[in-house]
Amino acid sequence: ASLYRRVVVVAVTALIFSLIGYRYDAEALHVAIVAAYAAVLIVCTGTDLLAYRVPNVVTYPAIVAAVTLGLIMPDANRADVLVGGALTGGTFLLMSILTRGGMGMGDVKLSFFTGFALGLTLGINALLITAIGGGVIAVVLLVTHLRGRRDPIPYAPFIAAGALYVMLVQGTAFVEL
Repeated sequence: ASLYRRVVVVAVTALIFSLIGYRYDAEALHVAIVAAYAAVLIVCTGTDLLAYRVPNVVTYPAIVAAVTLGLIMPDANRADVLVGGALTGGTFLLMSILTRGGMGMGDVKLSFFTGFALGLTLGINALLITAIGGGVIAVVLLVTHLRGRRDPIPYAPFIAAGALYVMLVQGTAFVEL
């Protein structure tokens, strides 16, 4: 099973990076930035699946980088970047407060990152994909009794899936596809 998981992780990661290269081929800088964003999402997904943690050592620098890039990239709408981060991160922060920690703070920080990386409009799209995907899988896990109501369900994979889909189909805060 361990070899199988490693092969799947490597294959999916290679596919994601290949798609980024294909979709953002006009500008090497865009490829590099989006690949770095994807690396953040992949690492956070892996650690959440394995240890139910989203590492601060990854999310804090990622948030700073996404805000900085959103403010300095020539085609980025600065207000869109800041409002996008505030809305997506704020939504997850509110969920964490309302569920009394049912939504972890790592997920909140990862959501701030994706909002700053995507901006408002694309961040909302990613948020919807995240909510639908996470909700459907949570219901399936609960109905099949693979998870109980109090069991943790890693949410970073759903945040990452929503963000990656939007990055590959629509773009980021600084470049539309």
